[in-house]
Amino acid sequence: MAFITVTRIDRPFSTSADVLCRGKRSLAVNPKISSGREVLKKLIAQADVLIDPFRPGVMERLGLGPTVFLGSKDEGKKGLSERLIYARLAG
Repeated sequence: MAFITVTRIDRPFSTSADVLCRGKRSLAVNPKISSGREVLKKLIAQADVLIDPFRPGVMERLGLGPTVFLGSKDEGKKGLSERLIYARLAG
């Protein structure tokens, strides 16, 4: 039986008592600073699935867009994690 670990990335200094957080590991990371982006790159590169909750273009501006992890066939670039499932929830 495989165990699933869900890691939720929260804003620093946020307190979330949301019932949807139950059973998830939560980390506070600031993606707007370089050290925060590096932490996120390492976490995402090891993940199986990433659900991008931001407006289109936000992850790209942070340097965490799909081409960073999945690569680009057009440019012949390899990504950090080509097995990653990168999902967008644009509402």
